[in-house]
Amino acid sequence: MSYLYMLLDIVSSLLILVSFTFAVSVKDNKANKKRECEEITENEIIILSKCNNIFWANLSYNPHAVELLKKRFEYEKSLSDVEYNRLPFCNKIDWVIISMNENAIELIKERIEYEKCLGYNYKFQDSIDSSYGENRINWTTMTSNKNAIELLRDRVKYEKSLDIKEYNKLDSKINWNTGLTSTKNAVILLKDLLID
Repeated sequence: MSYLYMLLDIVSSLLILVSFTFAVSVKDNKANKKRECEEITENEIIILSKCNNIFWANLSYNPHAVELLKKRFEYEKSLSDVEYNRLPFCNKIDWVIISMNENAIELIKERIEYEKCLGYNYKFQDSIDSSYGENRINWTTMTSNKNAIELLRDRVKYEKSLDIKEYNKLDSKINWNTGLTSTKNAVILLKDLLID
């Protein structure tokens, strides 16, 4: 009889243990499903990138939105000039602002190459802040981007290679008066300008 009670105790203990393990497993699955729901899939990023009711100009400065901005750039490039120009400015990537985005260096590089393909005579839309000129990569605002040092050093070499007429024609150039006040790389750029 005592063996029977002992066997029942063991079976009861096992059932309790199995029930507890199952309950914990269900709870973990719910937590994992919740985590999965919070992650954004590649397909969702593509869908979001085509939304024209997102204030893309403001999102351009967000260092956590770079993947979405990359997809938006692909979408914007796929539009005809007429379709692109029909979009309100706030529904386009603001390249002046993105020039300051510390996580967007690869996207900035892509845009620089794209702007070269468009050619010098391409008419860019004016930036939302008219003091910055056209909505394109802006070298003055980029001087505040601490991760853009290599791009800026290349730009210094380019600007130095121009004669005074060509230099004066540039729409966007490094602003040596005010552009370097907030970057830790100012001394490196000044060395490139004045010594090399």
